[in-house]
Amino acid sequence: MDSFLKLASKQIFDSHNLEDLRKVQVILPSRRAVYFFKKSLSENSDRPFLSPSVISIDDFVLGLSKLTPLDSIDLYYRIFEIFKRLDEKASFDNFVSIAPVILNDFENIDQALIEHPHELFRYMSEAEAIARWNLEEDFNFTENAQSYFSFFDKVALVYEMLGKELLDEANCYKGMAYRIVANQVLDLVDTNFNKIYFVGLNALSKAEEKIVSTLVKSNAAVTLWDTDNYYMESDNKAGKKLRSYKKSGKYGEWNFQSNLLKESTKNVNIIAVNNESEQARLVSTLIQTQSDDHVIVVLNERMFLPLYLNLPKVTASYNITMGLKINRSVFYGLIEILFDNQISSFGDNNGNLKLHNKRFLKIIEHPFISQILKNESKDELIIEKMKNEINSKNIVFVSLANLNRIGYSSTFLHLFFVDFTNDVFRFFEIIEKIKSKIHAEVELQSLEYEFLEALNTKTLILKTIASKITDVTVKNLMYLFKELFKSESIPFSGSPEASIQIMSMLETRCLDYKNVTFLNLNEGELPSSSKNKTFIPLDAAVYFGLPIYSDQDAIMAYHFFRIMQRAENINLIYLTSGKSSIGSTEKSRFITQIEEELSTYNKNLVLKYPEVIQDTDEHIIDHEIEIEKSDETIADIKNYLSNKGLYPSSINDFFECQLRFYWAKIKDIRKQNEINDKFGNDVFGTLVHETLETIFKPFQKNKQKLFADDFKEIKSTLPVIIESLLIDKYAGYETKTGLNSVLKKVAERILEQYFDSLVESNSSFEIVGLEIFLTNEFYVNVNQEEVNVKLSGIADNISLKNDILEIIDYKTGKVTSGDISNTIKNNEDPLLKPEKGKLRQLLIYKYLLEKSISNKKIEIGNYKGQEVVPRIVSFKNLGENLSLNHISENTETIIKELTTEIVGDLLNKNKKIVKTQDLLLCTYCDFKEICGR
Repeated sequence: MDSFLKLASKQIFDSHNLEDLRKVQVILPSRRAVYFFKKSLSENSDRPFLSPSVISIDDFVLGLSKLTPLDSIDLYYRIFEIFKRLDEKASFDNFVSIAPVILNDFENIDQALIEHPHELFRYMSEAEAIARWNLEEDFNFTENAQSYFSFFDKVALVYEMLGKELLDEANCYKGMAYRIVANQVLDLVDTNFNKIYFVGLNALSKAEEKIVSTLVKSNAAVTLWDTDNYYMESDNKAGKKLRSYKKSGKYGEWNFQSNLLKESTKNVNIIAVNNESEQARLVSTLIQTQSDDHVIVVLNERMFLPLYLNLPKVTASYNITMGLKINRSVFYGLIEILFDNQISSFGDNNGNLKLHNKRFLKIIEHPFISQILKNESKDELIIEKMKNEINSKNIVFVSLANLNRIGYSSTFLHLFFVDFTNDVFRFFEIIEKIKSKIHAEVELQSLEYEFLEALNTKTLILKTIASKITDVTVKNLMYLFKELFKSESIPFSGSPEASIQIMSMLETRCLDYKNVTFLNLNEGELPSSSKNKTFIPLDAAVYFGLPIYSDQDAIMAYHFFRIMQRAENINLIYLTSGKSSIGSTEKSRFITQIEEELSTYNKNLVLKYPEVIQDTDEHIIDHEIEIEKSDETIADIKNYLSNKGLYPSSINDFFECQLRFYWAKIKDIRKQNEINDKFGNDVFGTLVHETLETIFKPFQKNKQKLFADDFKEIKSTLPVIIESLLIDKYAGYETKTGLNSVLKKVAERILEQYFDSLVESNSSFEIVGLEIFLTNEFYVNVNQEEVNVKLSGIADNISLKNDILEIIDYKTGKVTSGDISNTIKNNEDPLLKPEKGKLRQLLIYKYLLEKSISNKKIEIGNYKGQEVVPRIVSFKNLGENLSLNHISENTETIIKELTTEIVGDLLNKNKKIVKTQDLLLCTYCDFKEICGR
């Protein structure tokens, strides 16, 4: 099937003698379309000829205007300069974020040919608002409302002054050039051309409409459209503007309206995939099976990198026309880190920053930085060593002093600690030093060299602009930097004629391909949910004929259906996963339109729904997580029972969730340690335990009995002891301010209350053991097999209190008597219930201490056969006695029966290892992501 550009080029070629073609000018929507039009035109003759002038519409208009368009950053500064003249209080820091919106509105006002722009701004003035909203003439607006109206008064003046100043200098923004050309096109048009052809245009701005219609009316131009009956003879959005153009008759004879969407053969695959990575792999497969004349339409630029990373696996030649945005480059990411450090960190007294550990790790893990550090240290493991040191010492905020202490100082690394918030121009010095170091020591890919060159050019522009601003800050310098590179791309090397083309939707204009694949065809991507930012309210935009969101929606609809017109094989891929990082997970309405409407019109359209087999390494279906007990699994369980053994905590895991028990205990799968800047429950609990151990240890060593006066003395020293522990063991945490300082106070308070309770109870006791490891091994009979089991625990405190030997466990959470009740109800053994973990723990501690004493594994000086009583001290429930007294059964019998039950279950080959059905237990589980919980 002939492409549109081939048809258009043939019509133009056949309409002129070879000698006259050089006096023809062809205007196309994009420079890319220009390339392919020229190629198609050349194929119409086997004789050489002088080509017509073939240019994009932007180049055509700017050429006629004879004005030079300025860089957006230059324009932002020019707008600010004018604002400053109108309002001396105007601050660049406040202005910088609204400059792009103002410029965009000016562009739209000129493209829409608003005849009297001041009327638009007056429409948004206070007087007009009162009239439109039918308010009383003496109605008083709030101060904020008055500021809003005053803002538009200033914007009106800025618009007029900016236009005049730019025109005086022969400069412009693009919209200005379009307005000027639209109003003077017959005077400005190049008379050397006998005929102008406007080819493949779609939704025109008012300025473009006037330019084209004026030239057509004067018989200087012809229009060639690329349209189809499907949307031209219905109310489909894709034909909204084009139908009005055709009906108006302003554009001459209507050329090229086909019936391809309703009649031509099309194979449409609608494919649902779970995530972006899966989509990228699928595209790699599709390219290999549909490698001839294939376009991949990328609707979201974030999909570009996962797609690009999969392309080297493909043998076919490809060309990426959209280029890679500079703000996606590795080096750009480094500069972002530099800025983020300034904004999100705080300084020390030496003019340097203290960086949060996550921010510091991001620096040293950057591929350029890690390579330089390895070169400097001549140690390939330097990064891992630094990370381990920071993790082991829980350094939350990394400073140069920290680096010196752990022996990892680097002059290059120091650059990222420089605080330039009070002298933003140091940023440019630091960037130069970083670039020089990277140039010297890192082997860059050719693409990164191009990025560096583009960054050099743009950084100079930024430095020039910044030097003109009196109140430039790090924040607005960063904003300008990001704006400068927002739309800047580095083109990939590759042939425009490669069999596979990867491009954005707008780049498909006028182009046709046999095979078409759309990525991320979801609601929110097509049609897009993003809207252009504007200060002009919707009612004003509608009233004055400015473009609105629905216009953009219609334009994208046209591009979608237009590229489908001549395509034969079409793949529509959409994401279904709720964890997608981009757009919605609902398929695009355009897919539904094809399914329910186009497929009924076109009997040659074949719809298919291929299924993609999901990668089981990445996706685990919830109900399928069941582990069969193989001989190897049974052997692993026996090895665990006899060597590592059971603890109260692991038994709790078993009763709460066997899958968690299996992964955490049998397979020893652990969550990677993370540095946390806030005290978690574990750290808070450890701090309390260590405080008590520090307090009681001297009394234990001296075998000194504690009385009420001792408790009063201890209470007065608590703040000093806690502070000393924090300095000694928790130096990485910030405890002077924030939540940690509150938790430190909480620790002090609950321990004060504990010692107050000891004073009030008139208690006295002798500490005989702190943090004592208790263990015992025994055999249990399971299926006529003697299985060796080790049972262990760590007792916080063992004390002699009169005729009682107490084994105490401290809990910072709340525990009640119900938690340790061993009352049997409905013949149910309480020890087999998941919620009875505290009861099991006390019984295990009692059993282990009794066995340790009888086996002489532990000696207690003044022990004379006193009763062993296990007890919990709950700091949130100090008033309740949580001792386990008067156990009727022999403790050893209870524990061995419990252990036999657990081991029997674990070694039962007929019982699979499954996860809990109690979702509340999954809330803080390390494995909940794996389980899909």
